Amino acid sequence: MKNSFLKFTIFFLILLSVSIIFNFLSSEIPEEKKEWEIGNEIIKIYYPVKFENGKVAVEDISLLCGDDDLPQENLIAHISKIGTVEHSTLGLLEFRTDSMPPQYEIIAANESEGHFAGIDLEQKPDNITVDGSVITVHYDEGDIEYRLIKDYFEPFSRKTRLLADPDWNFFMEIPKEWEKEKGSDSINFFHPKSERSYGVFLYKEDFSLHKSEDSPYEWEFEVMKRSLDFFDSVSLPDYGSMSENLDEYLEINTVERKIKLFKENDKFSFNVLAAGDPTGWNGTPGGLYRVLSKEGLRFSTESNVYMPFSVRIYGKYLLHGEAYYPSGIPYTSAISGGCVRVRNEEMIELYDLLEKDIPVLSITHIKESFPDREPDPADFPAITADSFLVADIDSGKVFASKNPNAERPIASIAKVMTSIIAVEHMGTTTPITVRDYMIEGTDQKIWSGRVVRMIDLLSPVLIESSNDATRVLSHYLGRDNTLEYMKQKAKSIGMKNTIFVEATGIDTGNISTAKDIYYLSYYLLNTRMPLLNITRGVWVPGINYQAFPGVKNKNIFYPNSQFIGGKTGYTQAAGYSGFFIFNIDFGSEVRRVSFVLLGSESEKDLEMEVSGLKKWLTDSYN
Repeated sequence: MKNSFLKFTIFFLILLSVSIIFNFLSSEIPEEKKEWEIGNEIIKIYYPVKFENGKVAVEDISLLCGDDDLPQENLIAHISKIGTVEHSTLGLLEFRTDSMPPQYEIIAANESEGHFAGIDLEQKPDNITVDGSVITVHYDEGDIEYRLIKDYFEPFSRKTRLLADPDWNFFMEIPKEWEKEKGSDSINFFHPKSERSYGVFLYKEDFSLHKSEDSPYEWEFEVMKRSLDFFDSVSLPDYGSMSENLDEYLEINTVERKIKLFKENDKFSFNVLAAGDPTGWNGTPGGLYRVLSKEGLRFSTESNVYMPFSVRIYGKYLLHGEAYYPSGIPYTSAISGGCVRVRNEEMIELYDLLEKDIPVLSITHIKESFPDREPDPADFPAITADSFLVADIDSGKVFASKNPNAERPIASIAKVMTSIIAVEHMGTTTPITVRDYMIEGTDQKIWSGRVVRMIDLLSPVLIESSNDATRVLSHYLGRDNTLEYMKQKAKSIGMKNTIFVEATGIDTGNISTAKDIYYLSYYLLNTRMPLLNITRGVWVPGINYQAFPGVKNKNIFYPNSQFIGGKTGYTQAAGYSGFFIFNIDFGSEVRRVSFVLLGSESEKDLEMEVSGLKKWLTDSYN
């Protein structure tokens, strides 16, 4: 592996770009030798290569070399021109280090088609000749012919240049646990624990993949295809798409203030009189739910009003007629406590039409358009995260992604869902008495017998990521009930591949995907804005911050003025993960963008990678 890395470093230095390759293959060998300081090491490179301005950019090398990976030895390289085959310029590369004998490789560059790659040679050739499309390598013991460049030379392009594999010069991402073999016209991918291949994938110039006809590994094939979609131009659907598989359902659109009932091939229309405020504590939940019960006249202890013709659709949220106080005076506020209010004459008809378990689709945000323009992949930053997704929340536009559907542990991100459940199933001022069975004693600010309001517990949960505070929230509703609510909520808001097994995120059984966490951020931004405000450390109405003084914010971007909110998490299994919503400048407008990264190698990596993605996105559109 050491030799492969040294080889790749030299290979990268010599072949910084296709245009430079053609320049140096035709240039004269300079007499002098150059030195560059990289990190804390001095690397002497003796080269017959003429780079731009006679220099190699240090930051280009740093993208590929960590502090511990920088070569410790002198690297000496020499390249000589051979000829051309199929419009590709050929050269013989010789390189060595202080401790490694000379290595040889035929390299090729095709500027018009964007190719560059090489053929390893086991020893120094006596001679190399070119006849048409045939390359012949001459040795004392015999000759070896290479007939087709494209059978041996892997495509190199702007799209995948940051995904280089130093072992194979193979420019495509594959899952870490997979191994591969390179044949003359194929790449075979397989898992070391399996006795058979996962299929044969041909790597074509158009970056398409093809599997063998009898391959049973459809899922693995999809993983491979997704690895090519590093810069994905898809647009993620909003809640409106959830109606595609529904025949009979109730649609509540709080943006357009319309209600539609599709039943028995008929369509009934009604109007929304009032709904919740998504910027406050009482936003109306968006997503796909169902009619839980028809409850007639109900009384709200939070608002102190009666609600006629009440239909429960989720948690504490109802669809009901015009509310009124016990005195009989109408409740006329234009903003509800999160329920959806309808005029009595319409609600009477709707109440009779609704049946238990009919799906209820709540649309709280309308998808916007995004300019038909793609980001520039040229300066995309190096990312250590196992999977990530960067998307504009208001349009669903995906700017970049890697393994967005890969399931991974999510650590303390689970606490965000626990907080949503608490807010949507309890009153904000509900008093909770802490009991021994609720805590493990890891948080000195929480002790058995202490009485604290639900809303005040959200501060240590979301700012300091307190496990004990999270357990108290989950046990108040009943641990099993809370977990069931978390699972149901995930499905309701589009988190199709998310599993919760406990409330804090410590258990590695809590898994999700970058795409699912995007939908979590989408829901928070359009329905539960106060929870995001808590994560960024700003004052939120209703919270008594003296209840938990001195909490330390563990969300790494909370001081950033562009930061809207998010959550950081870490466990050994999950790595360093998080989602972060920022206001990003796009020329003349500001967009709300969600950055989801799962499985970065360190907190510093996580911070730098998000910052790099932000800069890349801003530079691309400005």
